[in-house]
Amino acid sequence: MWSNGSVSDAPKPTYDALVAIVAAQSATIGGQAAAIEELKAQVAKLTRRLNRNSSNSSSPPSKDFGTKRRRKRRPSVRKPGGQLGHIGHGRKKLLAEKITKRIELPLTESCECGHDDVFERGFWTSHDVLGVHDVTRYALESGRCSVCRRRRTASLPECVTRSVMGSDLLAASAFLTGIVGTSRRKTQMVLSDVLDRRVSLGTVSTRELEVSEALEAPTTQAHDAALAADVKHLDETGHRKKGERLTSWVLSTLLVTVLFVGLSRGAASLAKVLKGAALKGIAVTDRYVVYERFGFQRQLCLVLRAL
Repeated sequence: MWSNGSVSDAPKPTYDALVAIVAAQSATIGGQAAAIEELKAQVAKLTRRLNRNSSNSSSPPSKDFGTKRRRKRRPSVRKPGGQLGHIGHGRKKLLAEKITKRIELPLTESCECGHDDVFERGFWTSHDVLGVHDVTRYALESGRCSVCRRRRTASLPECVTRSVMGSDLLAASAFLTGIVGTSRRKTQMVLSDVLDRRVSLGTVSTRELEVSEALEAPTTQAHDAALAADVKHLDETGHRKKGERLTSWVLSTLLVTVLFVGLSRGAASLAKVLKGAALKGIAVTDRYVVYERFGFQRQLCLVLRAL
């Protein structure tokens, strides 16, 4: 070898030494190639995780990257509803031309004191019931007991409630709020503008609760049927109510679908969905880790999205 213009006296490497050097370099390159492949796999995994959102995973929409977070509102000290000084809007008596049916109910019940004699008859109170196709006015006779002087009024039939909404109008309202997903205020607008049935927002909300209570028994039957099915689907999604983050769970089969609203996303809420018992059959779920705690048979969905 040349060094400073002269031939170096360093000994030349032997053939075996060169082979050893090449073998060592080959081993180093092989190790580096394996490390590169491992790093590529990690980058791909992190890229999939970065691109994961509510449309391709079980993450709630609030976890999407780039979603503008809402500022947490300070809790108000005022109670919901009309505030002090608010002008009330009571329900006005319907005009006679809007009444399609009139039913008079005379005073026939005995007084609480046990006497039937009534005087000061002829005073009638009205109760209007709004239906989808007709408006019924119940005229209730009122009078005063001749013995105890207590005023009493005829009773409505058992099938008629004190609410202004009839059964068919109530069914339409509950269908809009519960099935279609229309807000209560928009439901009020539909009843007023389309059907010409003016009811208050509070009435829509109150009767919705009554329908919910009436459907409790068939909902329980549907829940039991879904749990007993051979194959059922389980999923959850997040939403907000009055600024509070909640989770809704869905249990679905070919015949029934049961929705559980306003729960959390933890194992305690899933236990309520499963009624705390061992789940029979196969449940189709995503890869949410909470499902693994219950040990039931699962068929994973979203497999292609997870690859």
